[in-house]
Amino acid sequence: MRNTKSLKLSFILGVLFAFNLTCSSDFGEPGELGSISIEIIFNNDSSQSSKQSHDWIDPVKDVIKITKAKSISSDITRLIIIIPGVDTVDVNVSPGKTVSETIGGVPVGQQIIKVYLKNIVGEILYTQEQTVKVKPGEISSPSFAAEDFIPQNQFIEIIDPNGGEIWGLGTTKDILWNSSHSNLNVKITLFSGGTISQTIAADEPNNGSYSWDISSELDAGTDYTVRVSSVNDISVYDESDENFTLYDTPPFAWTQTGLKYGTVYDLAINPQGHIFAGVSLKLWRSVDFGSTWQIIGDFDPNGFNQRERIAITKSGRILVTENTKIRISDDNGNTWSYANMETNHSFERVHTIAIAPNGNIYAGRLQDWGCTTCGIFKSTDGGNNFSWVFQAPHEDEVFVRFAFKPDGQIFAGAVSWNDHQMYRSIDDGSSWNYADTFLQGGVDELIITNSGRILVDMSISPSRGFYASDDDGSSWYRIGNNTIERFSGGIVIDENHTIYAFKSLWDCSPCEIGYRSNDDGESWVPISKEGYPLDTDHSPVSSLMTPSQHIFIGTEGSGVLRTTSRVYFGN
Repeated sequence: MRNTKSLKLSFILGVLFAFNLTCSSDFGEPGELGSISIEIIFNNDSSQSSKQSHDWIDPVKDVIKITKAKSISSDITRLIIIIPGVDTVDVNVSPGKTVSETIGGVPVGQQIIKVYLKNIVGEILYTQEQTVKVKPGEISSPSFAAEDFIPQNQFIEIIDPNGGEIWGLGTTKDILWNSSHSNLNVKITLFSGGTISQTIAADEPNNGSYSWDISSELDAGTDYTVRVSSVNDISVYDESDENFTLYDTPPFAWTQTGLKYGTVYDLAINPQGHIFAGVSLKLWRSVDFGSTWQIIGDFDPNGFNQRERIAITKSGRILVTENTKIRISDDNGNTWSYANMETNHSFERVHTIAIAPNGNIYAGRLQDWGCTTCGIFKSTDGGNNFSWVFQAPHEDEVFVRFAFKPDGQIFAGAVSWNDHQMYRSIDDGSSWNYADTFLQGGVDELIITNSGRILVDMSISPSRGFYASDDDGSSWYRIGNNTIERFSGGIVIDENHTIYAFKSLWDCSPCEIGYRSNDDGESWVPISKEGYPLDTDHSPVSSLMTPSQHIFIGTEGSGVLRTTSRVYFGN
């Protein structure tokens, strides 16, 4: 016998509402049978959803965060009914369809009926059990209400912030998570150092995303975690795997100087506070802190290095790379002469020049096929004469950076497709050896912090990233994630040992102008692009920290910017 009413299950985009079984309250004789009629209705009308009936996982978030996505879906696709003495009923369900089924041959009397709701992979999401009285030939009528279903196999898994994120106070960020049972609301809690700092949301829909307006009243710190927990069962929760950072976000105030065009490859300052900018084919000077600029020197446009570097001694002597040579000036750039520097090729350019604390000057020249006077040069007389001291084993080696430790060690960074990009001298530059274990690709920036830690930005694969060494280059470890890299805008350090590293804005995500660290590179927070007057086509290319603690930035195609006031982010 078939009947077509009594049990209803409403389903909206995988959303459970309710269903009913009906039966009489009388008992029959032993061995007699009754029946139960079931009607299941699946509805796509999302307008019927409610706060307590939303049960789905946003598939878009699963795609975006595929490494954290679960293999199961919380959509209910199967209904299982177990009645003693009767074959198990297994009904496939889908939105927009109605399923009617009559279950006959049910023994009369008091029967325990179990209902399981499963997802597509057969995992039980909800259960409910009712005692039903069955009378011969008639239909039962207890209610299986949606709110009486007991959740099973619940999970919550945080996506963001899950450790290592750097979020600004006063900004808005999305907290993201994966979960089952999204009809069960969640609580979101912020912890600092393992202690509750703030309830972010007390009772929110479990839809996998919450837009968090991060209060500027919170303390900046590096020991924050977020917990997302089920409101109906506090034992169901997940917390960030590792700490994330909340940082203070006052943007730097930048102003355009009087030099408004040209790509500025290097910046330097002399003892009188005059600023020098190396632009393609030109050297510029400002004697009024960037307000106005003049082209100086008598450089030959056909010979001037298009990526010139500048070094200035304590006495004020200016040294500038020019093609295969080095020019020097002792009168603030008004007149120039050449340093003595041997070469047997006309195309091996000098790519970098730097002054050691003891006054010795080092220069790096491109190594090419057949060149016997390429590699590293050294001057002990203030730049009048340079002697060749080292040629690396690879003919395509380009020495681009020098850095000096207080104990006299010197490090040289190179660009090469071969095995080694870092070299070290322990005898004042007379001899050099490898100073790495695996770095390959090319050094973009290289500095040594106040504690002696070496920081290097590798700009080319396979070792692209930002690395540190605490053992004089014998071993290296990577710092941060893939946003802590590409510091082609230079790295500078202020008088309080805060490090500022400026980024290329090409393909940046997030698009910050750079990062800063006041703990010797252990942790980094963004330098906001807010206030930076140029777009992403005009990235920082070079940078300079002045004695007055202002930062000058040389840009790609738009001249020189500077901060309007001194910077300070001390410990």
